[in-house]
Amino acid sequence: MNNWCPTENEVINKAIEKLESIGFNIISQCNTKQQGIDIEAEKNGIKLLIEAKGATSSMEGSKRNGKPFNRNQARTHISVAIYKVMSLISELKNHNSLTLFGICLPFERNHIEFINNVKYSLDKLGVVILWVKENDVLIEVNSEEVKEYF
Repeated sequence: MNNWCPTENEVINKAIEKLESIGFNIISQCNTKQQGIDIEAEKNGIKLLIEAKGATSSMEGSKRNGKPFNRNQARTHISVAIYKVMSLISELKNHNSLTLFGICLPFERNHIEFINNVKYSLDKLGVVILWVKENDVLIEVNSEEVKEYF
């Protein structure tokens, strides 16, 4: 791992590049100044809804801008992302269309550790994890029902 410290917007942009490269169409995206689903993508009639988090503040002029989030901040952001995805799963559970859910995070030790702590549960829910590196995005899919779409 290196010292790359992306904002949420940088994480979203890298994830979108990767998704488009594997055949997803981007329906919508939000930046940090907007509310809503961070990335909404579609491929062959399947929707993918993604909540993203960065590794530093995106607010220019803030004390944390450009500095990596500490361990507690990373845990809080992951908790928020998991809550958002679980809320979406609950909200959309009765819809007829097939919808997949994901969390997009920087490939950074604190984020990796906290996701690994709840990995079993995320896998059972079929949640896809997009790990954003400076020059690559790794897509982690451990649910057999979801793998076929990637």
